[in-house]
Amino acid sequence: MLAVQPVHAAPRAAGAAKARQAHALSFGPTTGCERLPGYDPLWASHDDDFGFLQVGTKPPPGQAEKGEEDDPIFLSGFYQMQTHGNTLYAAFGGASTRGVTPGALVVLNARTLAFQKIISLPFASHAMALDREGRRAVVTHTRVNAFSLVDLATGQSTCRKPDTAIRGDAYQGRYVQMDEQGFFYINYNSFSARVPKGYVMKYTPRGDHAAGFAVRATERADLVIPLLYRQGALLTGTHAVRAVNSQTGAVSRLSPVFGSTNFYNYASGPGNQLLASNYSAAARPNLAQVDLATGARNDLFTGSGTVEVAYGAAGGQVFSTNYDSHTLTVAALPEKGTLSPERFVNIRFQDSPSNLHVRQTAQGTDIYVTTKVWGPDNARRGGLLHKVHLDAAVKGIEGIRKPGACSIITFNMVDRAVSPPVACDLLDPKATLKAEYRLLRDVSLPELEKNRREGLVLQKQARSDLKAALARAKKHPGKASSRAVAEARSQLANASAWIIELRHQIPEARTSLKVLKRMAEE
Repeated sequence: MLAVQPVHAAPRAAGAAKARQAHALSFGPTTGCERLPGYDPLWASHDDDFGFLQVGTKPPPGQAEKGEEDDPIFLSGFYQMQTHGNTLYAAFGGASTRGVTPGALVVLNARTLAFQKIISLPFASHAMALDREGRRAVVTHTRVNAFSLVDLATGQSTCRKPDTAIRGDAYQGRYVQMDEQGFFYINYNSFSARVPKGYVMKYTPRGDHAAGFAVRATERADLVIPLLYRQGALLTGTHAVRAVNSQTGAVSRLSPVFGSTNFYNYASGPGNQLLASNYSAAARPNLAQVDLATGARNDLFTGSGTVEVAYGAAGGQVFSTNYDSHTLTVAALPEKGTLSPERFVNIRFQDSPSNLHVRQTAQGTDIYVTTKVWGPDNARRGGLLHKVHLDAAVKGIEGIRKPGACSIITFNMVDRAVSPPVACDLLDPKATLKAEYRLLRDVSLPELEKNRREGLVLQKQARSDLKAALARAKKHPGKASSRAVAEARSQLANASAWIIELRHQIPEARTSLKVLKRMAEE
């Protein structure tokens, strides 16, 4: 039961991996954000009204993006977080409508989650990075592919739009990391490229493309999500761990290619260990421990839909947010040990844990968790941020069940109130298996099948729209017609990619259901 996967031997040591040689790409200058779709010139004058009362209603005429006119207004909520001293900074996105504050950095007391202030931003905010002194932040706006440079002392920000087009394809940024000198790095993926690849781009502290850094493809894959700055390199890769030299942009491979993995997030572990979340179907390992010196890998299954991973050295613990399972994993990882199927517990949440940040103090370990909920509860629960506190006496998972050893407080952005602490709702490995089986049987698999039916309808409509756009372009050639054709092609590519992905996921989910039923002894 829950057997750890065998360690995979590396064909060669990390130092022997050859750097890729490729023609360097060039980019235009970084510009302002004023011409981006959805930009509101009055974004800073809405008195921190994030549109909570409008969530769930239909957008007013003319305010929705094309193709989203009938979609109810939703709240983006909290995304990535960082701490400096006793201050917690959290990226936040408001309601998906105009006339409200679009996004912000929300500043909280890191110990109590008491509200301190809001730094408004012109778009919904997602990933973020702080400089070492805690004076400056970079916050990404994924949807419009821009970022804001924020002075944390004054609250002043500058939104900038970089040129990230590669061979005519649009690339969107995901995570951001910052080095010791204040240069920052963003990883990019395309949803419309015929041959999708991942890229990492380097920016100066002012937000311009850094000279001398050659942007090269890191990996050929639909989505190359991970990004971690570590010892002068950016670690990335979905099917293999790859290093991008932070000075030159040269790419090298540090591990074997793991064909079955879908790495989503990285964290530094003990010594030369790298920890990775593996966003995969149920009953497949969701946590990986990779030795960067040898490429050896050790896997563990604790939940499904794992997004982010973190490591707490003081307690010897690995943490992961398991979106589909509604759980936060706490797994023991001694300094010179490995992940083990008997040494983890899950903390159960009502909603889906997504982003994760860890800080350690003399009082113990604080794990900050954002949760996501869509649909009817988005208005009421879409702005929650949680702090899980583990007492300093908890080592690995030893002592975690003692009274007061594991507790949770929750900040609600709607009323800026903090809940009283409650005890963690803990699941052991056996209870985890039973919960995973029932979740996949009753929720996840039916949802995948529903998504496939809806995807086929969208694909059919996208084909029809492209046909109409091509006909109009033939009759009325020009820039407007070309843009309409390009947008229609993009919509068809997105719908088709979704269908292809679901055709892989549904059979995997059915197989996983059989495996989980056997493992859970249901």
